[in-house]
Amino acid sequence: MDRLRRTQARFFTAMALMLIATGVASQTPLPKPDLRLHVDSARANVIASVLPLADGGLLVTGSFSYVGEYARANVARLNSDGTLATATYAATGPFGRMAEAGAGTVYASVPAEDLVRKYNADGTIDTSFSLAVDGIYAMLMASDGDLIIAGDFTAVNGQARPRLAKVDAATGQLRTAFTPAVPMPMLYTMVRRGDDLYVGGYRSGTQGLMKLSASTGVVDPQWQPVAQGLDRVDAIALSPDGTGLYVLGRFSGFGGQPRINLAKLSTSGVGAVDPTWRSDTSSWFRRSVAVAPDGWIHVADGGTGLLTRRDPATGQIAPNPVTIQDLSMQLAFDASGGLVASGEPTAIAGRPRTSLTWWTPSGAFRDPVDLTVAPSVNAVARQPDGGIIVGGNFDEANGLPRRSLLRIKPDGELDEQWAPALDARAVVDVAVDANGDVIVGGDILGVGGAPRNGLARLHGYGSGAAFADEFTGPGFNFAVSAMALDSDGLLYVSGSNGRSIYRFRASGPGMPYTLDDAFWPNFSATVTSLIATGGGLLYFGTEFNNQTAIRRAWTTDGNADPFWSVTTDGPVRALAFDREGALIAGGAFQYIDGEHRPYLARLPSTAGVLSTPDGPVSSLLSTANEIYIGGRFVSVGGLPRRNVARLSMTGAVDTDWHPDPNGPIQTIIRADAGTVTLGGQFHGDNAISGARRSGIASFEAELPDVIFGSPFE
Repeated sequence: MDRLRRTQARFFTAMALMLIATGVASQTPLPKPDLRLHVDSARANVIASVLPLADGGLLVTGSFSYVGEYARANVARLNSDGTLATATYAATGPFGRMAEAGAGTVYASVPAEDLVRKYNADGTIDTSFSLAVDGIYAMLMASDGDLIIAGDFTAVNGQARPRLAKVDAATGQLRTAFTPAVPMPMLYTMVRRGDDLYVGGYRSGTQGLMKLSASTGVVDPQWQPVAQGLDRVDAIALSPDGTGLYVLGRFSGFGGQPRINLAKLSTSGVGAVDPTWRSDTSSWFRRSVAVAPDGWIHVADGGTGLLTRRDPATGQIAPNPVTIQDLSMQLAFDASGGLVASGEPTAIAGRPRTSLTWWTPSGAFRDPVDLTVAPSVNAVARQPDGGIIVGGNFDEANGLPRRSLLRIKPDGELDEQWAPALDARAVVDVAVDANGDVIVGGDILGVGGAPRNGLARLHGYGSGAAFADEFTGPGFNFAVSAMALDSDGLLYVSGSNGRSIYRFRASGPGMPYTLDDAFWPNFSATVTSLIATGGGLLYFGTEFNNQTAIRRAWTTDGNADPFWSVTTDGPVRALAFDREGALIAGGAFQYIDGEHRPYLARLPSTAGVLSTPDGPVSSLLSTANEIYIGGRFVSVGGLPRRNVARLSMTGAVDTDWHPDPNGPIQTIIRADAGTVTLGGQFHGDNAISGARRSGIASFEAELPDVIFGSPFE
C-alpha cells in the first residue's frame, strides 16, 4: 500500500510540474512527497444512547462522524442485519433520550437546543411537533400514544411542570391533566407495562421509586418500597412477565432486608422485596441493567469491569462473566433478543470494539459496528533535531498503533521506533524540553502500564520510554486542559480541580519533575489558556461562576496581580505576544473590557485592532512579521478565510495566504525559520489547499504551498 501511495505521489508531482511548465500552475500546488505519514483510523467517541427499533434495527447517537466509511454526524440508523440504513438525521449534536412511536417515528431530546424533536422514518423532522424542555433523562411512549418525559426540568413549553410530564405525540402540547406529585428532586429512569408506570431517581427521604398511571398520572398510594441507606436509583427494568422490578442504584436494603445496590421488588401490593432473590453488587460506579427475553438479568459494572448474567430465580451470577475495559456501558435488547452494549471505546471479552457491540440472540458477536470521529491533532511541538511531536485524538499511523501521540522524524518519516505505550483518551497539549524529551498533557490514564494522572514525560528519542516521575501532588489528579514550559524549564499545568495552576520543576537535565510547593496560587478558577513569559509573569484565561477573564500572576508564588485583570464575556482559548509585547487573545468572547472585539483582541487596545473573524479562535502564533489565527470561522475582516488566516502586524488579512482547511485549526507552531505547521480537524479530499490531508500540514511561512501533511485515511 505504501509503495502504491509513493508511486501515486510521484505521478501527481510529475503532472503538477507539467502544468507549471505550461503556465497553468495553481496557487496551492500539490504536496511535496517528502512526508510519508498515513494515519489510517480515528479514535471513536462515546455512544450516548441506543434505541432498539421495532423492525429489529437500532438508532444510535453520540459523538461520532462516521459509521464505517460513511459520514453520519452524531446519529445513525442500523438495519437489523447491522448494515447502515439510508436514513440520515439532521442533528446539531448527539441526541439525549429517545423513544419510538412505531413505523420508524422517533422522538429525541436534543440537549444542545433544549428541545425534543419528532423524526419521521426517513430521518426528516416533523415540523408540526414542538416541545421545548431541558434536562430529560428518560422518555417513553404511553399506551394511549402520548409521550412521557422525566428528568430534572421545571417547565415544559414555558409552563410549570416539574420532573415528570406528558405531551401530545402529534403536537408536543402539554397534557395539563397529567399532574403527578413527584417527591424526588430528580428522575433518572422510567419503565412501563400496560398503564403501570414506574419511575426512579434521586432520593427523597427513603423514597427513590414511585408507581403511577401512565394515562392519568394518579400515583398508587400502596406501592411504596422503603429503602435503607438510599442515595439514588439509577436504573430499573421489568421481568418479562411484569411481576418483578429490578432496581439498580446506591442503597443497602429494602423493607429491612439487606440488598446491596441491586434488588428485585414486586410490582404489586406495597412493592415488597423478593426474599428469595439476592444478587448484591458492591460497586455502584457506571452501571446499567437490562433483562433478556428469557428472564436473565444482565448487569454492566464499570467499577469491576465485568458484564454479568444473573439467574432470574435466585440472583446467582452465572460463570464466565464478560470483561469490559474503560467502559461506561449502557445495555439494551433488540427486538429479536440480541444484547446491545454501548458506551466509551473499549475492548469486550478481549476483543477490540469501537463504541458499539451487538450480539445475536444466541450470544455470538456480530461484526463490529465502528462509529468513529475524524482524526484530530490538538498539539504539535518541535524537537531540537527537527523532529515533530504530534498529539491529539487518533489511533494508528501507517498501519501501526499510535494512541493519540506520534513522532515525525526530521526527514518527514513516521518514527516507527518511537512508540510510547500511552493509555489516553486524548492528548490536548505537548511540550518539548531542551533535551528533546516530551511532556504530554490531557486525559492521560497511564503509560507503559504505570498509572498517570493527566501528565506523562517520555524520552524524546529511541522508543519513547516513560520517565519514572509521575507528577504527583496534593489534589493533582485530573485531565490537563493547558500547560506551558518556560525558558527556565519550569512546567506550569492547569486542569479542573485542586489548585488553579500547578508548577513542577526538575533539578537538572533528565531529572524527575517534582511539585513546587512554593508556587501556590491564591485564586480558584478553571484555566482555559496559559502562557509563560519567562519574565516573572504568567498570563491565563479563567472561567469561574460563569465569569470569564484574562489574568496574570507572579511566578514567584503564583499569586494573582490584584491590579491587572481583563474581563471578557466568553472563554479565552489562546494567548500570544506580538513582537512589540502586546498580548493577543483569542476565544469565544464578543466583548473584552467592555469593547466590542469579537473572538480576537490585542491588548492594550492602543496596540491596534486586528481584523475580526466571524467565529471562535482557538490557536494563535505570532512571529516577527505575521500573526496566524486558527479556529472555527468562515471569514476574517470580511474576506473569505475558513478556519485559518494570516495577518500582518497591523492586523490586516494577508490576501495571498488562504489554505482553506475544511475543519477547525487547533494548534499552530513555527516548525523552523521557514515553516509553519497547522494541526486540527481537517480531513479527506481537498482538506487543505486542495490537497488530501487530515490533521496536520505544513506551509512555507511566506507562501501558501503545502509542504507536508499526514493523511488520516
